[in-house]
Amino acid sequence: MSIRLSEVLCPTCNRIIKESEYVLLDFVYTLSHQECYDSYEDLLIAAGTYKEVAKEFPFFYEDLLN
Repeated sequence: MSIRLSEVLCPTCNRIIKESEYVLLDFVYTLSHQECYDSYEDLLIAAGTYKEVAKEFPFFYEDLLN
């Protein structure tokens, strides 16, 4: 069974984040590309590819939203 990840836009560049792109997730659950993140590192709760971060936080799974 394959689980589809939700399409998420980076709030800085407004591009869709791809599964293989490196992202940062902060304490208010804002997901950004690493190169777009412009806040304090102390606020981060996760980092990795979108696919890796989504495994830790199931609210990124599109199937669970339906």
